[in-house]
Amino acid sequence: MEALLKASEASALMGVSMRHVRRMAQSGALSYQIHMNAQNRPEYLFPLSSLPDAAQQKYFAEHAPAALPAATPSKAKKADKPTVVDYWADWCGPCKQLSPILDQLAEEYGDKINFVKVDADANTKVATDQGILGLPTVQIYQNGEVVKQFQGGKPKSVIVKMLQEFV
Repeated sequence: MEALLKASEASALMGVSMRHVRRMAQSGALSYQIHMNAQNRPEYLFPLSSLPDAAQQKYFAEHAPAALPAATPSKAKKADKPTVVDYWADWCGPCKQLSPILDQLAEEYGDKINFVKVDADANTKVATDQGILGLPTVQIYQNGEVVKQFQGGKPKSVIVKMLQEFV
């Protein structure tokens, strides 16, 4: 579940041209995958871990809200109010359906419940450590323990019912 970057994203992070990135890939300096895009053209995709350390650090600095630090579940365990942790990925269709619902609920219940999002691609270790096997997965922590968990998309009314016991 590692983040895969397009050549344009990799070149921007590394501060080099896309041509240079492709040459590095062809020479073996960067690992890559070739994927056929929607126009049925080959597209280079680069695992984030194959980029130089400085480029990886830049990626995490730019994606800080989406790539929460590994301490997020431990923060949820120490929180003084219930915490909803949403594990998602940008390629996940059900995640895209669930995200606006959770954003609305965060606005409605934000004073009583913490809401955090964890990009499972950017934080594979966190997701693995928490036993996340599918996306989206939502865990609700209270008093340091996961008290509820669900996987897949749910309508807002179902999630509201789950949250009512924590309000």
